[in-house]
This record gives sequence, C-alpha cells and structure tokens, in this order.
Amino acid sequence: MNDYRDKLDYIESQQLPAPQAGRRDTEWLNGLRGIAALIVVFHHFGLAFWHQTAFAYATQLPVGFELDRQPYLSYAIPIENNHLKVTSDVQDNHSIFQLPILRLLVSGDPMVAIFFLVSGYSLSIKPISLMRQGLDGQSKLLLTLSSAAFRRPIRLLLPLIVSTLIVAVAAAFGLYAHAASYSSGPYEHQRQYYHGWVLEAVPPIKDTLLLQLADWFWSLKGLLESFTTKRAFGSLYDLHTWTIPTEFRCSYLLYMTQAATAQLSSKIRLALLSILILGAFLCGDNWEMALFWSGMFLSEFNVITDTRSLVKTNPSRPSVWAVRVFKAVILFIGLYLASMPTFEHHFSPLYAFFDSIHILGAGKPFSQRFWVAIGALMTFCVVMRTRTLKDFFSSRITRYLGRISFSLYLVHGPVLRGLGYSLAVLMSKLIGNDTTFRYNTAIVLTLALTLPVIFALSHLFCIAVDEPIVRMARLVEGRLKKQDHDNVEEWEHFPIQYGEEMPVLSEYYDKHVELVAIAPIPVSVEEREDLYEEKDEFYDASSDYTI
Repeated sequence: MNDYRDKLDYIESQQLPAPQAGRRDTEWLNGLRGIAALIVVFHHFGLAFWHQTAFAYATQLPVGFELDRQPYLSYAIPIENNHLKVTSDVQDNHSIFQLPILRLLVSGDPMVAIFFLVSGYSLSIKPISLMRQGLDGQSKLLLTLSSAAFRRPIRLLLPLIVSTLIVAVAAAFGLYAHAASYSSGPYEHQRQYYHGWVLEAVPPIKDTLLLQLADWFWSLKGLLESFTTKRAFGSLYDLHTWTIPTEFRCSYLLYMTQAATAQLSSKIRLALLSILILGAFLCGDNWEMALFWSGMFLSEFNVITDTRSLVKTNPSRPSVWAVRVFKAVILFIGLYLASMPTFEHHFSPLYAFFDSIHILGAGKPFSQRFWVAIGALMTFCVVMRTRTLKDFFSSRITRYLGRISFSLYLVHGPVLRGLGYSLAVLMSKLIGNDTTFRYNTAIVLTLALTLPVIFALSHLFCIAVDEPIVRMARLVEGRLKKQDHDNVEEWEHFPIQYGEEMPVLSEYYDKHVELVAIAPIPVSVEEREDLYEEKDEFYDASSDYTI
C-alpha cells in the first residue's frame, strides 16, 4: 500500500497542475462568462426597444445636434442621409437603468471585454503551468499549443457557420417575413412599434432556397479576413458575430506570445506582457488584444501570488481591512468606467470629463471602448482575488449559463430579430403603445415570451451542435495525429518503478498514470476524481467554451 502511495506522490508531483489550476478554483470563469452572455441578451433587447439604454444618466443632447443614425427619439426629427436632428431640450434620460453600475445590466460593451479577458486567462492556464515546470513542461508546451491551435478554428467558426445556416434556411421558409414587414421601410413606419436606439436588419430574404443558400455561402467570406482586417466580419445573418473572428485572431496571437515567452523567467515574461498590454491600450488602438494579453498576465500573476500566500502566516486584522477597502475602491472605479455608454458619453455630466483625456489608443468613433476595457480589467482583477465573488460565479445557475454561453450568444440575435420583433408588434396592437406605460407593458411581455424560447433553443443548440463540435474537434485531431505505434508497443507493458526517470512526452506514460490512478488506493471517489481526471478535458472546458 505504501508503495502505491509513493508512486502516486511521484506521479502527482510530476504531472498534476498546481492546486490553483483545479476545477473548483476556475469554475468562476465559466460563471462570469455566462452572466456576461445573459447581459448581452438584455443589451440587444434594450437597444431594440428602449433608446435610453444607449445613453448615460442625465445625457443632454444640444438642440440642433445631428445623429448619424435614426433611433427613436421623441425630441428629434429625421433629416436627409438617414440622420436625426435634435429639436428640443426636453429629454428623457433619467431612468434608473442609466445610472453608473446599474446600467451594466443592459450594457453589452463591457461584457465583450469580459469575454476577451476570460478567454485570455483560460487559454493561458495550462501553458503557464507548463512554462513553470522547467524544461520538461516547456517541451510539453509545443504539444499543448499545437493541439489548441488545431482545434481553435473548428471550435469557434464551425458553430457560427451552422447557426447562420439555420438562420438562412429559416429566412428562406418565410420565418422572418412578418418581422421584416414592420422593421424595414421609412423611419415613421419602423418607429411605430420600436422605440429603441437601433433596429437591426432581419436576414436578407431571397426568392428561392437555392438563392438563399448561395447568399449565405458568400456571406461567410468575411471569416477569412480575420487576420487582414481588425473588425471586419459581421454576418448579415447575425450581426453580433463580429466578436468571433476577433476572438479567433486574438487567440492565435496569444498562442504565438505563449510560444515566444515559454523559456523566459516569470519576471521577464510579465515585464514583456506589460509592455505589450500598455502598447496595445495606449498606442495601438487594439483594446481586444490588450485584454487577451491581460488575461495571460493575470493567469501567471495569480499563480505567483497564490504560491506566496501559502507561506504567509496570519495577516493582521488592519491589513485585512485595508485590502478589503482597496478592493472595494478598485471594484467601484472599475464598474464605473465599464458603465461608460457607447454613444454620446461626452454629453453626460457623468462621463464628459473623459473626453478631454487624449489617448492614442482611444480612437473614434468608439473611443469609449478604451475606458470600458480598463474598467472591465479592474473588475476582473477584483473578482479573481475575492473568494465571495468567485463563489457567486461558481454557483450551479451561473455555471449552466457558462455552459450555454456560446450558444446563447449565437441564438439570441436571430430569435430577437424574428420572434421578438413580431411579438412586439402583436403585443402593441393588443395592449396599445400610445402611452409610456402601455408601451413598456407590451415590451416587457414581449421579453417574457421571447426569453424562454431563447434559452430553450440555446440549450438545444448547445447539446446538439456546440458540444458535439468540441468533441469532434478532439476526435479529428486524434485521428490525424501522427502515431508512433512501435514505441507504443515497446512501452505498453513497461512497469513504472518509483525513482526511475519518467518518459515525458509519451502517450504510453499517460496510460501508466491512468493504471496507477485506478489502483485500489483507499481514497474517496471525489478525491480520486479531483486528482486523476484528465487535465486536458478541464483545460478544454476552460478554453473551448469561449465566445
């Protein structure tokens, strides 16, 4: 029995990741991503039906100001070139959901920043762990990065292709015809039932299924431009999918960074990452890659600080309270910055000050993304180091949202532009929308009827498309990988002796690890699962299920 334990201790010390990389300590990442995906749903719903969600509290557009779009504004009139001109200073931007922090419940930009941070962090967990294991771990890193890079396009792009294909078929069979009849046309016609900031176009509708499929096929060409343009792709069959090619591009740049810094010390690696992050934020107008690099930085920083905390003894009560106060301040500032609206923030007394700060990386027309990204980063740092918040994001509900988050992201837009638009018209005709109360009642009922459909279809897409694609990517990789069958036969029955040098880069070693792991050692089932479940499956769960 002691001999088994000695073998177990040796294998555990050689193979298992550090305790902070365990499943329980990273479940909060999935939960955080799930909550962010749900808020994106509310964000797009709000933009379609409540124009106030686009503005911060107390925003006051000057009379005569021209908007380069035509949202529903009771204090403006449409003019030529599809613009809108403000005609009154009596404006209605005093909703409680326009206040800082509270408006995060219907704000999508900071959630996209959270997606990129979570991806950068989770995609770095295993590589960082291997980098810190010396030469043995660094040699394994090549296999890890090769596997991740091979599966990434399958995991990210194939679900998008499937979801837009379903939308194209639905459009060909007339499922968007009713919504299109009300959401398109002149301004007065559109805004009769939709009082939002932006009314997204329904998918293009062609005369035949063949023409529809041809149009869909050619709409995918933007996926191939991920590395030639920054934010080019936005499918007409789902306008929200611009983030996915961005995620695809940033993932490969992150893999390249991990490979380039693998043999450096932690201090040098963190210093170089700091330079990259500052350059991307302040000079490069590349906030999305800055967030991916920030995720990698924080992944290693978390390992270092957790390791040091193991040897720290009983901190004094004043220091504990000082840390709590510091976290609270950082969290408040982060949430405040993340609440900056996408549009016309310089007309709000709450955010006008930031427009006077000139930063090269905060280029127009979306200069607020710099501040939103900084706010999301500050918030993420606090969550990462606060057990209470991590426990909240590790709950069963949030983890379920994390599981379906990618599907939720792909499904909610097409459902909103079809069923949501149609239900809004039906509810308005049934209840009326001649007063604010009646209009809000009709839209709340629309949300109540649309949301369950979104969740049901997201769950179905998750189990029928998304998760099978993840498994398929691993299967395809396994089938195409070069196998050395002679070596497998040579090592297949080779006994592991405690103290012997272990082969590092062999699949047969993994087999022996499994054999020892299932030996009759008297530990609980839960402990055995925690110790011996395949690490790659966990890391794929962290990195594959990204938006």
